[in-house]
Amino acid sequence: MEEALSGIGGLALAFDDPVRTKMIDLALAGENREILRRISTPRSPMPISRVVPAGERRDVLSTDAETVKLASHQRSSISAMPVPRSHKGRWVIAGGALVLAVAAALVTIPRLNREEPTPAQSVPQQLTAIVARIAIAPLQAELDVGDTIQLAASSVDGDGNAADAADLVWTTSDPSVAEVTAVGLVTAVAPGHAVISAASAGLIANSQIAVLAPEQPPTPPVSAPTASRTAAVASVAMQAPSAMMNVGETQQLRAVPRDQRGSTLSGRRVTWSSSNTAVATVSTSGIVSATSPGTATIAASSGGQSARVVITVMAEAVARVTIEPSSPGKLQVGETVRLGAAGWSSRNQELAGRGTTWTSDDDGVATVSETGMVTAVGPGRTEITAEIAGRSARITIEVAAPAAAEPAVVIDPRAEISGVIQQYARALESKDMARVRSVFPSIGAEQASQLEDSFESMRDLRVVLAVDRLDVHADEARAEVSGTYHFYNADSRRDENAAVSFQIVLQRSPNGWVITATR
Repeated sequence: MEEALSGIGGLALAFDDPVRTKMIDLALAGENREILRRISTPRSPMPISRVVPAGERRDVLSTDAETVKLASHQRSSISAMPVPRSHKGRWVIAGGALVLAVAAALVTIPRLNREEPTPAQSVPQQLTAIVARIAIAPLQAELDVGDTIQLAASSVDGDGNAADAADLVWTTSDPSVAEVTAVGLVTAVAPGHAVISAASAGLIANSQIAVLAPEQPPTPPVSAPTASRTAAVASVAMQAPSAMMNVGETQQLRAVPRDQRGSTLSGRRVTWSSSNTAVATVSTSGIVSATSPGTATIAASSGGQSARVVITVMAEAVARVTIEPSSPGKLQVGETVRLGAAGWSSRNQELAGRGTTWTSDDDGVATVSETGMVTAVGPGRTEITAEIAGRSARITIEVAAPAAAEPAVVIDPRAEISGVIQQYARALESKDMARVRSVFPSIGAEQASQLEDSFESMRDLRVVLAVDRLDVHADEARAEVSGTYHFYNADSRRDENAAVSFQIVLQRSPNGWVITATR
């Protein structure tokens, strides 16, 4: 008992110490296996490897009894516990715990009795163990670069008991992958595989060590001045040659994505858009085309960031104006002709949608409506002008004089009265109340107001009147008149023809026949 206590480094017990008495009772109670059964030693957890070579699992010390038996006879036992520096799970390797040496001592102590032992009984029999194999744990392990793990190895005899052997010699198959110290401490150096061997008395046991590569490679340094392709876009810089454009013009915009330091980010996609495609469109490469007057915001976007520029499109200037027909020919009094005007750009493109202002130099010769309808009033020549956006064009209108009538002995008033009625028709076409009053001086205010109201919706009015019946009595005449009013109705926006029939009362005056009433 004293030798057992000395072997485990314990203090000497008094002869009647309760612990000493209990241990003696245990030794007297039965065989060695009964004692081992009653000693509970937890096993170290063994890792589950991804690849386990066939036939190797039988070398793992996997039973409590074997662990106790090996540890109880080994002079020094090495515990294994890897200390990985990463957060992911690693095999936790624990060496076999030291079993109380008293179990070994109790196994070899013969049964005791209350009598003094004989000299022959006090000397235990010495046995010589022969090394049969080397046991190593763990058989496999995975480590990150820089991690360490303590391997445990021991020699075992043919019965599976720990046996005395020469000092173990530790070696590694690839020191560039994993290094090992003289006591079995393994350090992972670089990704790869290495075999760690423990040798004793000509026998070798191996442990497979796998060193894992880092999960993510380090980010390569950014070479100045070009920023990394993985850098986030912090802003977009846009360059526009001009914020003002004319209809029909184009210009190239530039957009440059930049990082937080203001460095240019190459290889980034830029998306272009226009807030008003009716005014200006933009291509996928940033070419802006002005289509109509107005404003549009052009945006360039990349990586969630954008830049904008407001483009103002101005109407294209009118370079010249043309009138068709340019030579309408000589007109007779009462005849009409419609003129048309067009504005042209410096690129010789017709500019549609521009308003035209018409004027006549002499309304006594010919008048012109706001839509370009010319009416011959009296003999002579006049200039008709069309103006568009500050530019103008002019043509000449000639009205022929009526042929001179031969003097007659008897003057028939019917022809003169018919002429007055035609002058009244021309006055209505002009929608000029002054001209109406020149042939109808006694027109009332109410009737004049009604005419003016009807003129509001009439465009390009043309009046055709015919005398169906004429009665002349001295200086007074009555004429039954029918005809048609041709005009463009501004309210309904269509051309209309209105049939009319009314009576005209005329009176002879010193200046000729004039209209005194209409019914």
